[in-house]
Amino acid sequence: MVGMLLSSQIVKHVDPRFVLMSGLAMIGGSSLAMSGWSADVDPWDVAWTNMMHGVGTGIGFIPLSVMTFATVDARHRTEGLTLFNLMLFSGISAGIAVAINILTRSMNVNHATLGENISRLNEAARSPWDMTSAMGLANLEAEVTRQATMIGYLNNFHMIAILSVIAIPCAFSWSYAASASNTVMPAPTTVATSA
Repeated sequence: MVGMLLSSQIVKHVDPRFVLMSGLAMIGGSSLAMSGWSADVDPWDVAWTNMMHGVGTGIGFIPLSVMTFATVDARHRTEGLTLFNLMLFSGISAGIAVAINILTRSMNVNHATLGENISRLNEAARSPWDMTSAMGLANLEAEVTRQATMIGYLNNFHMIAILSVIAIPCAFSWSYAASASNTVMPAPTTVATSA
């Protein structure tokens, strides 16, 4: 919300492509910071990175909307808005599906990788957990799952950071110009001719 309020004022004075670029940079920077977390992350780190990510998303949305509708005639904006929202929410849904897929796959792969190094012969795995009791084995399984889940989230944060940085040059692929197409076009008039 704060990002949208700021962006709506900034976009009046600055080229929207630069505002969009700064929003993408904030998303990429916060995601890169999140990709360095451990399972024992500090609450302050969670707060500032999520705030930066949210502000970056808000800052990026307004110029994206402005550039999308800059060259659309006023009479076609209703259809344009419908198509814009369809593409926006389809992209969001696809992104969520990809992120969940990466998370699930990373969790399973890392759980297997971490688990194959655990045995009664491994002193590092044996010392904190009692591998002779069911409770000790359950605690060990919970820790392996926790670490594998964290690695999956870190892979997602890396993906978001990389995609945000890749999207920055795309902001300049729009040839934005505030044009006269933002004005309402007069309805065509018919002239009656006498035969």
